[in-house]
Amino acid sequence: MDIGKNIEFIRTKIGYSRKYIAENICDESTIYRIEKGLQIPRLDILQKICHKLNVSLDYVLSLNDENTSYVYINKLKKLCREFLYKQEFQSIQYLIEEAEIFSENNPNIYDNDFRRFIDWQKAILIHKISQQPNKAEKLLSKLLNNKIINELDINIANSLALVLMELDKNQDAYYLLKEGMRILNKLPVIEDTSLHPRISYNLTYLHYNWGEYDQCIAICHRLEYYLTSNHLLYSMGELYHLIGITYEKKKELDSSYHYFEKAASIFLLEDKMSYYIRTSLALAEISFQMNNEKEGKKTLERAIEKIDELNENNLIEQFTNKVQIIREQYSTSFLN
Repeated sequence: MDIGKNIEFIRTKIGYSRKYIAENICDESTIYRIEKGLQIPRLDILQKICHKLNVSLDYVLSLNDENTSYVYINKLKKLCREFLYKQEFQSIQYLIEEAEIFSENNPNIYDNDFRRFIDWQKAILIHKISQQPNKAEKLLSKLLNNKIINELDINIANSLALVLMELDKNQDAYYLLKEGMRILNKLPVIEDTSLHPRISYNLTYLHYNWGEYDQCIAICHRLEYYLTSNHLLYSMGELYHLIGITYEKKKELDSSYHYFEKAASIFLLEDKMSYYIRTSLALAEISFQMNNEKEGKKTLERAIEKIDELNENNLIEQFTNKVQIIREQYSTSFLN
């Protein structure tokens, strides 16, 4: 396993200098020696380097750790799924580039499912990084070929549904999700445990957008039971947030508050700060609507503290504007 080579590969792809990576961690010469295989980094140093590169330690350690092509392919799939859950699309891009190099160096290995898996990830990157939903739709449709048979097909169908939803083709998206769920329920074994929650969540989101709040709540609670009974945390925070906004639409503020509070706790635990802030702002609004001004102010202040810690200017601006709207809407609460 060549850790230094992996670090150098990621660093150069991002465009960071050795001097930048070394800052507040070690000497620049140490980074050079690590990359050239002249020094094995201590674990604490390696963790700090990974944090600077914005990739997981598992990713750096796994890039070249394959005894067989089977081990490598399955490890890559696992990492792609993890990064997809975390919405770390840049990390997925690095993985796909590494997979392409692996394929070029191993021309005798031909795995059609692996090729489709790579093309599926590429389509996701076209959608999320390149912001080309129409191009992503064409590629995903070609990969699916009007057939949903196995687990990979269901994953592709789910990604295609998300693209279609963005293009306001909601009925087509709904059909794909329902068919994907139907096939999923027939499969004897499921490798990706996040697949059921992802499809269910997207179905509930469509019902919510169509104003079908009772159906949305019903699916949400079934999904909540599925996640709890299978000891899964996957998308639990997002699920609770969706239940919260649905109950808010139904004017059931106590229930809305309850689920927003649960969502905020999970986002804080997962260190998903932008999600935590979004939910905290919603929680503050619900508190003001329930005439709980003290709790509303306290929750708003917690959100503002987290906004100040963000690094992304567009998110800071978005959340700051939302805070201002809340202050203006409930201005009487801030007169004391």
